[in-house]
Amino acid sequence: MLSIVLLVVVLSVAMVNARVVVTDCSDGVDNDGDGNIDYPADSGCDDASDRSENVVFYYADGCFVKGDALMNVFGDETYECEHDKCYACVSVSEIGNSTTLTSRCYGLPKCGFGGAEGGSFELDVTPPELIVRSPENDDVFDSRKVLFDLNVNEESDIYYLDNINGRGRWSRIAGGVEGDYLKSISFKDGLNDITIKAVDSENNPVEVDRVFYVDSKEPKIRKTYPKKGFASGLFEIEFSEENPVEVVLFYGVDSFPGVELNIDSECSVDRGKYYCSKEVDLQGFDGDEIEYWFEIKDIADNVDESKHVVLEVDTSKPEVLNPDDFWVQGEGRYERYVYFNIEINENNFDEVSYFYEDTRGNLRERRLCSRLRDGVCSIKKSFRSGESLLNIQVVDEAGNVKILPVNLDVVY
Repeated sequence: MLSIVLLVVVLSVAMVNARVVVTDCSDGVDNDGDGNIDYPADSGCDDASDRSENVVFYYADGCFVKGDALMNVFGDETYECEHDKCYACVSVSEIGNSTTLTSRCYGLPKCGFGGAEGGSFELDVTPPELIVRSPENDDVFDSRKVLFDLNVNEESDIYYLDNINGRGRWSRIAGGVEGDYLKSISFKDGLNDITIKAVDSENNPVEVDRVFYVDSKEPKIRKTYPKKGFASGLFEIEFSEENPVEVVLFYGVDSFPGVELNIDSECSVDRGKYYCSKEVDLQGFDGDEIEYWFEIKDIADNVDESKHVVLEVDTSKPEVLNPDDFWVQGEGRYERYVYFNIEINENNFDEVSYFYEDTRGNLRERRLCSRLRDGVCSIKKSFRSGESLLNIQVVDEAGNVKILPVNLDVVY
């Protein structure tokens, strides 16, 4: 008897705690209005525990105007746009259309659904039209401030990417631009390669590439040679400029013809400095005074002109009057000496030097005379056994050189 009582109590408690779960697929009602009731008759039910008989066909990113509405198959309004423009993620199913989680529409095309009456928006996949009047390709600007002259046919945000110095980051120029737009942006000197982009409200982009130059620094001539004295035909210039396009030497007496240097072959560059030389024929000016100067021009047409220098022209080499017997080697205990007695005819004498090869095979140069006595360089020099005297060099102040070969092997 006691056992029967306990069993009744346990069953009563179990019935009290039990929860009967009834879903759309097991409630005996045609919830989706398709004429089929519950599992397995309704194709929207995978089993009796499914919560909905409804079949979702797809999701769409919806765009609506005021008054657009979503309806289900029972004629119930599930959503109405109460603003000028509305955006909502739409679930399109057999029971009708309704709003759902925004996350279901991530990555879907904008305005893929237009409301109960088709809506007032069309899917916008057309990028804006962007016209770039400035900068144009191969433009050269003499200021770091570069003018952007743009036109866009619909409201867009505008950006630019510096393909050389931008580190892959887009910089915003302006937002909500429609029509003409002007703005100056600073760029580095030298070559610039940029991409300009316009993006409309539907994230449709258009890009335009531009390559241009900035040269805001004027060229600077630092030195010219010769500075004073004499000219023999060799002229040199040192200047600073990143983008030189023209280097011209002017020289003469009454007229000054310009001679353009070849920057590639007659100039060298080191750390932004150019070193150029030009040799011209001054035979027709020998003994006269000429005036010379340099002009340089950069890619932005900036010009610098050097100081004008007046020089006496000397194109004649020094004359040695005794080229066959201007030296003799000593004898006996004086064998290590070479005695020089060089007779020279030169009004603009500079110096006499000699070249020799030491016992290690290294080429050396030493001075013999820096002045003449009655037109003669007279001096003796000692050499070690095994050294070779190669030649003598006579130089005038204009840089003209006379070479006298010796070819003496000193042995004692």
